[in-house]
Amino acid sequence: MDLKKPNINILNEDLMFLDRIDYYTSLWFKRHWRECGTFEFHLSEWVPGLELGQRIMLDADGERSGIIETIEFDDYDLKDITVSGRCLRSLLKARNILPTAAGYDTYNTNIEDIMHGLVDKNAANPTKAGRKYPNLVMAASGHRGGTTSYQSTYGVLMDELAKLSELSQIGTRVILDYAGKKLRFETVTGVDRTYNNTAGNGWAVFSQKFSNVEKRVLTQSIADYRNMAYVAGQGEEADREIVLLGDELTGYDRREVYVDARDIGKDSDVTLADRGKAKLAEYPKVSSYQASVDPSGYKTSWDLGDFVSILDTELGIQQDQQIISVKEAWEKDGATLEVEFGSPLKTIYQAIKRDTAVQTATTKGPPGTDGKTPTFHVGEDGHLYATYN
Repeated sequence: MDLKKPNINILNEDLMFLDRIDYYTSLWFKRHWRECGTFEFHLSEWVPGLELGQRIMLDADGERSGIIETIEFDDYDLKDITVSGRCLRSLLKARNILPTAAGYDTYNTNIEDIMHGLVDKNAANPTKAGRKYPNLVMAASGHRGGTTSYQSTYGVLMDELAKLSELSQIGTRVILDYAGKKLRFETVTGVDRTYNNTAGNGWAVFSQKFSNVEKRVLTQSIADYRNMAYVAGQGEEADREIVLLGDELTGYDRREVYVDARDIGKDSDVTLADRGKAKLAEYPKVSSYQASVDPSGYKTSWDLGDFVSILDTELGIQQDQQIISVKEAWEKDGATLEVEFGSPLKTIYQAIKRDTAVQTATTKGPPGTDGKTPTFHVGEDGHLYATYN
């Protein structure tokens, strides 16, 4: 694929065309499989009518679309206007998962249906009309991904989708349908294009041997890796239900984590084992390979989310990885394509959110004047709570 310099179409919230920008000094757009994609472009002159909240779409590509969230003007040296934002999935960052009458939104089905259910009930067709995005519609679910039990209350919708994506390798996206004036939520799966795939798909191998990678960055880490979980359900002290995952691991191979799942009752459709599996998926071995790649075959022979093979004889790397992000960039000196394969390191923000969602300690306080004893614990939101018994 030739990385042709695209036009930037500016639209309003109703997806009506406002303007077209083709004179920017630089532009990059990063598509991401699990998280919100991001974009940024620079202008040398102010564009009248350019405002926060407007939508952008590169050429007629509804997948490369987003929302303008920041505009910066700087004429300290050379006049520069920086416009940046995130892809349309950022709308799902502004919705929380509301509980049902039972106190939690609970599922026990395939992961793709869970994703669709969460978006449908909290953004596309919520019970409370004020929470609905007017032009957001749902594509059909393919009922893919392993069956699991899931429970959440007041979690950030996009964050929960990212966790489910990490668990299942199913991606999400919101497509801008300009003709229909709709935003369409979809779940997608990558194609197996590894060298030894048995599906008959054409393979994609990234290697210096084939002169299709350069400027490589390899990151490998086991600092946060966990493979054994103590999942604690309801009850107190000796009466508390505990499920162990990975207990067969021993010695240096055993890396433990504690998972507070006291919100899961004995009659819940959600199991402690499934909660533990989901939490362990947030503590993977990190093996991330980033490189500038030859754009030949992009979107025809391989694309975001596909599983491909990496061969780097200098670094001794020969592995199959999923393409997690693709960054297209256009500068004065030409276009580049940067690709990230595998599981990247968590950002500080992601690590804090992950770790504060795990209750690390439960401490009893002294009895009060009414005879009740408080039990202090850290909740899923990172706040300290006291339960009186």
